[in-house]
Amino acid sequence: MAFDNTIGKNAKAYYNTGTYAIPVWVEIKKVTDLSIPMSKNMTDLPSREMDWVVKGPGLKTLQVTFGYLMVVGADTVFDALLGSFISDTVTEFAFMNGAIATSANQGIRGQFVVSGMDEEQGLEEGLSHAFTLDIVRFNDGGTLRIPEWYIIA
Repeated sequence: MAFDNTIGKNAKAYYNTGTYAIPVWVEIKKVTDLSIPMSKNMTDLPSREMDWVVKGPGLKTLQVTFGYLMVVGADTVFDALLGSFISDTVTEFAFMNGAIATSANQGIRGQFVVSGMDEEQGLEEGLSHAFTLDIVRFNDGGTLRIPEWYIIA
């Protein structure tokens, strides 16, 4: 019997150095724990026609947090994350359940800015950073890019 569950260590995180139409995905290999809370606001729609407060779907929220293990020396991935934080650079990321080139794998794809970068210096742990990414409004040559659930065909 084959094992059919995705385990967190097999999930992948990427950022794009190409364009939206022709992405060049760079894997972020030194990610530790990663969290992608997504939620939807619900709005109250009460009326006199019933004794219930019913709800309607509102706007969605999305934020990504992950740890990144620091290494000594050149680290182009860390430099890209730091650049997004320092310079407010919009960067496209994809957070997938497996390799982005493998058919049927899926995850969230969108334009983000690094909004938080906390350095962690645990006494008996590797030096790391806790990054927070927030989805941003991004107009790409006249096309508004919104987060999407990305499935590899």
